[in-house]
Amino acid sequence: MLKVKIFKLRLNEEFQAEDESLLNDFLESVKVVDIQASLLNSPPEKFWTVLVVYEELEEAEASAIDRVLYDTSEPLTPDEEEIYLHLRSWREMKARAENLPSYMILHSSHLKAIVKVKPQSFEDFYKIAGLSRRKIEKYGEEVLNVLQNIRRQ
Repeated sequence: MLKVKIFKLRLNEEFQAEDESLLNDFLESVKVVDIQASLLNSPPEKFWTVLVVYEELEEAEASAIDRVLYDTSEPLTPDEEEIYLHLRSWREMKARAENLPSYMILHSSHLKAIVKVKPQSFEDFYKIAGLSRRKIEKYGEEVLNVLQNIRRQ
């Protein structure tokens, strides 16, 4: 089944890299059918809108796991907030080690979704919509270790 998602890529240097990273992560996690982009110049803001027509990856469907897009504006419980802070701390250390901005490791929305999903295994990460296979393979084991260490406390 075809789906559509719209991205806004702000051309302000403060947001551009983060917006591009969100789009790239999404593109890696789906099968793209079509992309249409338009440059909008409505002062004081200049940005690209990108319309992506896509299908879910067959790998995700074959694993029989439904990917869920979590509402990251939903407040976290106090226990979830503690887990989120641990994940943010891990992400900051990882970003320093890799000399990258922290959002390039995992976006805050991904961290919040991880808190909600509470992955127990590598496969659980595939429940999170927008989290690319590359990021799961690169950081999944470390995130699981962080979560296991929190549970032991």
